[in-house]
Amino acid sequence: MNIVAIALITDRTKYFRPNMYHRSTHGTELTYKYKIYKFTDQDESELMKSANPFVMAVLAGKYANVTKSDIDQRYHFKRKLFQLVLQKIDYPLEQRRFYLSTLIYFIDYLLKTPLKLGAKYSC
Repeated sequence: MNIVAIALITDRTKYFRPNMYHRSTHGTELTYKYKIYKFTDQDESELMKSANPFVMAVLAGKYANVTKSDIDQRYHFKRKLFQLVLQKIDYPLEQRRFYLSTLIYFIDYLLKTPLKLGAKYSC
């Protein structure tokens, strides 16, 4: 069995691309190189076409960066992602509950908004 590692890089900077871990202690060295997946490199329109549930996590990361100082916009992106998760309900039946709850929890975690904001926009 092969082991593959990938680092998910969620920051906003284009040039931060760590692809190696190095540690040296008492004459012993360890260098570990790995692949990266940079959220800012991903095209939103291409992501929207995918049926992969991981796409929702990537979009949440992208939206979290874009809305750091705009809570209203963050709330709208959060609702948009919740709706997309529910629309892409064609996940395998035995895994549907797990996918839905995990994605909604992750989106909610990344796109934190004050509770009172939900009441402001509810009908």
